[in-house]
Amino acid sequence: MATKYAGREGTQPPTMTYAVESDIGATKRQSGGVNEDSAGVVPLTLTVDGTDHTAEIVVVADGAGGHDAGEVASYLAVSRVVERLVEAVTTPTAHDLSSLEGRIDAPFRATPAEVEEAIEAAIEAANEDILSFCAEERTEAHTTVVAGVRIGGRLHYGWVGDSPIYLINRRHDRIERLTHDHSTVQEDIDAGAIDEVAALVHPHSNQLQRALGGSQYVNAENRTVDVETETVELFAEDVLLVASDGLVDAHAVGPRPDELFEAYRDAEAGSRREREVAADIREFAVTIDDIKSRVLDVADLNRAATALIEMANEYGGKDNVTVALLQSTALQSTPEQYPTRGWNADDISSQPTVVEERGTADSAAGEESDGAVEASQRRDRGATSAAESEPASDAKPKPESESEPRSDTQIGRDRRNRDDRETEAETRTEGGFWASLWRWLRR
Repeated sequence: MATKYAGREGTQPPTMTYAVESDIGATKRQSGGVNEDSAGVVPLTLTVDGTDHTAEIVVVADGAGGHDAGEVASYLAVSRVVERLVEAVTTPTAHDLSSLEGRIDAPFRATPAEVEEAIEAAIEAANEDILSFCAEERTEAHTTVVAGVRIGGRLHYGWVGDSPIYLINRRHDRIERLTHDHSTVQEDIDAGAIDEVAALVHPHSNQLQRALGGSQYVNAENRTVDVETETVELFAEDVLLVASDGLVDAHAVGPRPDELFEAYRDAEAGSRREREVAADIREFAVTIDDIKSRVLDVADLNRAATALIEMANEYGGKDNVTVALLQSTALQSTPEQYPTRGWNADDISSQPTVVEERGTADSAAGEESDGAVEASQRRDRGATSAAESEPASDAKPKPESESEPRSDTQIGRDRRNRDDRETEAETRTEGGFWASLWRWLRR
């Protein structure tokens, strides 16, 4: 569903259009599976001194676990993160209250660091909820989560897992990924073991190294999760895409992904054979350019969301797929020289994030100055490359020996097989399960 909202008559805040769509996926639809994705978009408007100020919160989570628990994990993540972020971005800070001088210029005013800390705290709270539910219900569940807050001309966001955020710019015909997967494949890319082409068909493409939740077997002392956060500048021509990994982890009917992976790996570097296999892989898998073209080929976000869902299903639809698209055409136009943004860009200063109003000429000039930032920032809270760092406290526990099989209670897993994982010996009926969830939520 696409929605557009604006301020009251006589005001001109940045108008945001958004669309959200989710699908169980072709494969699970045929097998009778469930949709374990959850998503939420919350537009906020605060009217102060006759002027409307707007902001948006967007959250997507991709759950996994036994006996519908993945669906519960993603729901708990989205609901808790939304709740915490609404409170955080609408609560005046000490800085706000000490600088009012008789009026409130920007009720959503905050530095990138303050908003990112709020996102981190919200995701950590969701992790606690999921762990508590798993312990009380004697089940296991985990989920990825990605959350963004748009205030003025900036997007503040944080994530755990492999659910991506993309920026697609209509003016420059560009797409860039803003998130860096917490996955085994991404670690291999960072270490130089594989390239982006091989990653498209890697046999362990969905094995996570970081996620929210776990099971009743998780060490009670290890209840934290490392959240990565960033802030980037947004422009009028930007389309923000937040998705579950079912959008990108899709392959057309044809060769097995592992066969293509082995053929590409075995081809001599720079050879004609390598180029041929690379072309086959790009034809076989969903690429970043495929995503860009599906969004830019249409002007309406609702049609773009539908086109992305259809693309994932055309390429096999092996997993649930969820997309949220947002755009504000009232922001400043993209500069002639396209700015580098995302997790690998330079840090920006801790300037306040201010709602950019375009209602009056006198405020527009000042807000344009306040909203100007250098490129985008990278704020990796302690994250290092796989080759240099110790395993994160919330990462998949390593087996004591190479011969020891992976435990299903470990966070790292292959979603391709998650529907076949063993459930608990004592199986609950659907009614009993949801009744217990309702009792837990009402505590």
